Amino acid sequence: MTARSEAYVMRLACLFAVLDCSDVIKLPHLNAALVLWEYSEQSVEYVFGNKTGNAIADRIYESLKSRPEGLTRTQIWDIFGRHVKVLRLNHALEILTVEGLAYHEEIKTSGRTEQLWKTVAK
Repeated sequence: MTARSEAYVMRLACLFAVLDCSDVIKLPHLNAALVLWEYSEQSVEYVFGNKTGNAIADRIYESLKSRPEGLTRTQIWDIFGRHVKVLRLNHALEILTVEGLAYHEEIKTSGRTEQLWKTVAK
């Protein structure tokens, strides 16, 4: 809900400039837009918490929060009974990474390298 912040901040700054009868966006307009945007982000966080809007990502995140030691990619796949497509799982993990909610470490094994996923401490 708070994606594309740069574009919206600029639109808000333009609106503040127009309301101020200014032909150009000045620093006070930009600062006012940033303050309004920060308020919007805080409101979204308050209402929705750490929900991503992606059901798979949200379920993974809830599972990771209850397992501070982390979950391997295989264990994450097991959460869904291995009935979720790999592309959807990858997309959900990417969302968690981009949103700063989770990260992974590469774990060396005797075979192929495993990913251990953990939540980001907040």
